[in-house]
Amino acid sequence: MRSVVPRPGLVIERDTRFEPGVYRFARDEGIVIAADEVEIDGAGAVLLRDAPAPDLPDGDYLYTPGDLGLAREEHLLRTRSIEIDADMVDFEYRYWGRGEDAAVVSVIRKGKRRLSDVSTSSAGGGWLLRRFRIDEPGSKCRGPFRIEVEVPAESLGVDRPSFYDGFRLTADDRCMWSGDARDHWDAWYNTGFSIFRRKEKRFFGGVAIRSEGRRGVRLRNLAAHGFLTGLKLVGCRGWVIEDLDLGDNYHDPDYGWGNGVESCGAVYLEDVHDSVFRRNRASNVWNGLTMRRCSGLVVERNTINHCSNACLKMSQSTANIVSDNDFSWGIRKYPEEVHARDSVCLLVESGSDDNVFSRNDFSHGGDGIFIRVLNSWCSRGNLFEANDCSYANNNAIEAWSPGNVYRNNKATRSSYGFWLGGSDDTVLIGNEITHNGTVNRNAPEPFGNAGVAVVHGSANGFIVEGNLVAENRGPGIAFSDRTENPARNWLIVGNTIRDNRNDGRAYRGHGILAGRCRGVRMLGNVMTGNEGRDILLAGSCEDVVVASGARRVVHGLRIVGEEAAPIAGDAVRLRVTADDAKVDERFLESEWDFGDGTGAKVDGAATSHVYSIAGRVRVDVFAESGSVCGAASTHLYIRPPGIVIADCARPDRWRLDADGESVLRPADGIAPGTRAIEAYVSGDGIGVVGRRLDPPFDPLRYTGLAFFYRYGCELPTHTGKRNRRIEARLLSGAGDVFTYTIEWDVAKAPSEDRYAWVFVSVPWERFEAADGSGVESIGSVDSVEFAFGPDGAADTIFALDAVTVMRPEGPVDGSGRARR
Repeated sequence: MRSVVPRPGLVIERDTRFEPGVYRFARDEGIVIAADEVEIDGAGAVLLRDAPAPDLPDGDYLYTPGDLGLAREEHLLRTRSIEIDADMVDFEYRYWGRGEDAAVVSVIRKGKRRLSDVSTSSAGGGWLLRRFRIDEPGSKCRGPFRIEVEVPAESLGVDRPSFYDGFRLTADDRCMWSGDARDHWDAWYNTGFSIFRRKEKRFFGGVAIRSEGRRGVRLRNLAAHGFLTGLKLVGCRGWVIEDLDLGDNYHDPDYGWGNGVESCGAVYLEDVHDSVFRRNRASNVWNGLTMRRCSGLVVERNTINHCSNACLKMSQSTANIVSDNDFSWGIRKYPEEVHARDSVCLLVESGSDDNVFSRNDFSHGGDGIFIRVLNSWCSRGNLFEANDCSYANNNAIEAWSPGNVYRNNKATRSSYGFWLGGSDDTVLIGNEITHNGTVNRNAPEPFGNAGVAVVHGSANGFIVEGNLVAENRGPGIAFSDRTENPARNWLIVGNTIRDNRNDGRAYRGHGILAGRCRGVRMLGNVMTGNEGRDILLAGSCEDVVVASGARRVVHGLRIVGEEAAPIAGDAVRLRVTADDAKVDERFLESEWDFGDGTGAKVDGAATSHVYSIAGRVRVDVFAESGSVCGAASTHLYIRPPGIVIADCARPDRWRLDADGESVLRPADGIAPGTRAIEAYVSGDGIGVVGRRLDPPFDPLRYTGLAFFYRYGCELPTHTGKRNRRIEARLLSGAGDVFTYTIEWDVAKAPSEDRYAWVFVSVPWERFEAADGSGVESIGSVDSVEFAFGPDGAADTIFALDAVTVMRPEGPVDGSGRARR
């Protein structure tokens, strides 16, 4: 093993040991690992980046860029609503930085209008005074309206600071409104901006250690401080990373709302697989450990805490094991703030599935654990076990994602213990959920804070067993859903729900508060000392069973449909099963909700049902036998009568056209054991999957097209851009194209549309050519295409199954064509 002195630009191509010492890096260039199967022993060497600070003014706002360029809000400063009534109103601000980087100003009032730049002059000390006219002279300017100050996208960069201060509205030289940063910071939505309140203003540069596409590297015993990123790996596999100290790299506790730059902080891993990250340290950084598109990682015994954004951030990362780490104090807030700007100890998002998190310290965060679904791409199948998520400013554990298990976690002394809106099929077992709404009590719902709150999204299929829910201010457990879609299939068994207290803000300490629900069983719970009611049913609640006596819950139940892809009108045989083959024998009776407004109570664990309408339905079952019980849910996908015209089990028969990185691969289909196609596209632009049909079909022999799709996209839905755009296209051999665009509204769509298959049934009348003509003008359909993607650069997945032309239900003419 050779011994070397670390220096900027060093390229490592064989086993290397650093000379111990402290080494200053005056340039952004760091160390590159450019070989496979090598060992790098840092021998305790310390790399220090001396990033020169600009000649800072006394300004309060410093721009910092957004996450992956996806969110315009990351570089947008907005006033709250301003009321004013005057002539000749001007807006002005003081600016320090490069002239071409100065912000563009707009006014929002009955629409949006760009303001004209009246003047730019010197304000002394390197500051510029920029003044904008809101209305032309002689016209009235009446509020309410909002001012937006937006840094140009081409000016993004942590190395190009721009300072803003002295925001004012003036009329006839009178100040009508002011919003300087130091005294009026809370008058702005400060997304994407830092409000300096620290005496020390630090700047960072470069990446200390980086590598791309390398395998089998062992890296250990090294420290790096003062860089934008301590360690950055892209496309690597089989690494062992141990005993690094990567604290005091990029850090910004004054940053506003938003994600900042995802890759900045201690460690950034992208497309890294089957590797070990062990006994490393990092404090006082932006993101401690970022895992993007990673799998098979073992992350254990690390101390990564006091982070200003997220201690651990995961996106599109699956099948990783995260255990015995200190990821505490992921928080960014001022003392007078409420929400801690979405800072968090553990952030999980964008299809991060099947991970295991055990025995980690996620305490004292903005949130302890946050499964975020701002882009409607859920993260499922994760197990959270024996983690400490206490003392969160907001929620010990917050999730908007279904299908996760929380076992033996500590969710105490936060504003909420669990906040689980939109988290169907969630399991809570043996958690300590106490004293929430006491130390912190932010963002109360109409019922106040709570130990467990499941509201503002679908709330189906919950199993809540053996938890201690005690001494919360407000209800111990509160759940509800919309009147048209009540919370369904709850099993609340064997919990101790006690001493939940009334709040001084007039919220009541009920044991369980349930509203708008159906099929709820509260069995064998111990309920004492609650200052409200032990159980309060508020709103329309149906089929609620309350019983005493111990019950044992059988976990892992599944509903199996014996028909792989049932067709509307056919009988579907359903049964309850589990890995334990004897489970069918345990249950003497089962109660079914078929999801179409009907149900049945039967002897045994099997039944059958006929669905008259095609589409997606949710089936729930509660099964019991004496002191043993269990519950399960599933989605069934009922196909319409017709002919499947395109085999989705064979990706090789399809083509994918897309800009940027893309892949077409098999995926799980609409029924267990079946296969579908899935397209993955990374980058800007629209992807198109399509195939030629053999044989072609005459559309007038049928009534329309039906298919199932599943979709995920990283573009946040709050950006103002469309996150989901899907078109179905019919093509003739003559080149005619008929298109139908799917309408999808995140605010109105069912929560299940985020993660389950979505059924689309389109009559031919809704397909249209560019000239407005309909399918009557087409002789035959030779190809089908499906175009998909967002209105911006983002990673997107689109899965497709059961592409069907629907048979007519009415009479046909002599040629076999449907009469219209």
